Amino acid sequence: MAEHEASFVRTLCGNCSGERNCDVKGSHARTDDAEGMWFSSRWEILECRGCNYVFVRLVETNSENSTPQYVEELGEHALVPDENISFWPAIRTRMPPDWLPELSSGTDDATEELESAMKELYGALNADLSMLSAIGVRTCFDAAAAALKIDANLPFAGKLKALVEQNSISATDQGRLATLIDGGSASAHRGWIPSPTDLTTMVALLEDFVFDSIVKPIRKARLDSDAKRLSTKVPKRKRT
Repeated sequence: MAEHEASFVRTLCGNCSGERNCDVKGSHARTDDAEGMWFSSRWEILECRGCNYVFVRLVETNSENSTPQYVEELGEHALVPDENISFWPAIRTRMPPDWLPELSSGTDDATEELESAMKELYGALNADLSMLSAIGVRTCFDAAAAALKIDANLPFAGKLKALVEQNSISATDQGRLATLIDGGSASAHRGWIPSPTDLTTMVALLEDFVFDSIVKPIRKARLDSDAKRLSTKVPKRKRT
């Protein structure tokens, strides 16, 4: 491991979620040859100057993939190897909603299980596991239905119908969530790999459902409790 003094690179920071200047705390490079081609790998331990987050960046190049670029040191254009860059931990592609911790703010085990399931989902999303993420979206729907006291033994269509009957969702929501469930089932049973856009839509539908049907009522119940507490402290108007 070679130490670099006063060396830094500008790259993505997984904590800041943007490009930052990062100090290179150490690096290791290796080049291999095979059948007339070369492959180069460089591992770097980086520390973000903005938030002090420490992570690893892997930069890979090879002799077969290059792009003509102007090289300032040469004063002319030259073939520059394309860099394939990856990070550990992986760069987060979708941040969990800020309301997620509210699911476990009460004493209901079902909402805590929903929060755990959704955390697993965001872990799969950020690891770029598209098929598992789609299955995870369907699993989170199941957990949300359980938190809303829907019979776990019902099929998905029955759960959606029950949610409408208890006014947890609208008929429009029922159709949207049916599409979400179909997508998760297609991944689970038919190996469907959703595109990033399709997966984003599925997660957005799930988040909208969970927020409207579970988080909003939790917030309302908390406000009702706070209002009652406040009412005991407000001085009563004196009768004349």
